[in-house]
Amino acid sequence: MLKLIWYGTNSIKLIYNNNSILFDPFIRYEKRNDGNFYKNFYDTKNIFITHGHIDHTMDLDMLYSDKNVKIHTTKSPYKRLLKDKFTKSNLVMLKHNDSFNVGSFNVKVLKSKHIKFDLKLIVNTLFSKDVIKYHDYLKILIKNNFKCREKNETVLYFISVNKVRIILAGSMALDKKITYPKNVDYLILAYQGRSDLDKKIVNIIKVIKPKNIILTHFDNSFPPISKNVNISNLRNVIPSNIGLIIPEYEKEIVL
Repeated sequence: MLKLIWYGTNSIKLIYNNNSILFDPFIRYEKRNDGNFYKNFYDTKNIFITHGHIDHTMDLDMLYSDKNVKIHTTKSPYKRLLKDKFTKSNLVMLKHNDSFNVGSFNVKVLKSKHIKFDLKLIVNTLFSKDVIKYHDYLKILIKNNFKCREKNETVLYFISVNKVRIILAGSMALDKKITYPKNVDYLILAYQGRSDLDKKIVNIIKVIKPKNIILTHFDNSFPPISKNVNISNLRNVIPSNIGLIIPEYEKEIVL
């Protein structure tokens, strides 16, 4: 039985036959002082990173610097983690089209793109009341932002397990030069980063043609930079023949 658990932002665990793989582990704001929450990330030994931004890599050293894990990541986070508390035995530098077998999972790395933040979103974020409310946390985010860089290295993952085909994308953009797998069973998609997300998701659907979409990253896990995205009209945007799955924090979904 294949299961999925979402922990906030793009933090996704896939579980099959007592094997698990984890993507973009991050401690959302309200759980940063909850040590029990951290334990959700400790039973998985293979970690895959979609790109280097704070909400995808900021917590790696805090979670795993003393753990026996393999963190699969692109060049920029790889080099940063080596300077922090990790050794080469903990890290795997990804290249496009790399493929990994983890138990019953096959994970293939495909070049992708990061969404471009639009001016409307940037202005609304900078002048939000949450900038004052979360000013202490904002200082932490800004400090880490200078070392947690994307560097045009965003990748997505094509995952195959027991005849189920999944694409997991950590940002809402694709590389026009890449031919992506189509008609996958599930497209796991980070839904944040623009004020016109409904238009962006339609374009991605046309390329991938998924049977189902699982939303991630639509939550307010690192305020004031993130926000709760309004998804009430999304069912009207996505074609009716495509399933839409909205996960809840830490609730198992059987796929």
